Amino acid sequence: MYFTTSLAVLALTALSAASPAADTDSKRQNVEWDFKLFQTTGCTGAADRYSGAGDQACTAGIRNGNALAWIKTFVSADCEVTLFNDVNCNNLVDAFDEETEPEECTAPFDDEVIAAYEVVCD
Repeated sequence: MYFTTSLAVLALTALSAASPAADTDSKRQNVEWDFKLFQTTGCTGAADRYSGAGDQACTAGIRNGNALAWIKTFVSADCEVTLFNDVNCNNLVDAFDEETEPEECTAPFDDEVIAAYEVVCD
């Protein structure tokens, strides 16, 4: 009896430990855009990752109110990420899409900051 109970507990533990990884993998398959924002112009220190599928309306709430640089990880062919220096997405700082080089640190011109972003996918 003890052996059977131990095997059952062990099996349930293994299944519950595997579930989050499987769930994470399925979510990654649906990502259409992914980028990181940094608090330094050299893309050093902590990175804040933003990713999703489809359109994303104007989104603020960036750590410390703004970021100083970005790195594109992935953008699908039908999406464009736009960065703004205000929380209402009125003042364009930069934009990137599938054609933009991935994993390249980019800082806005003229010492502008990134305060919000939006994503449009066709």
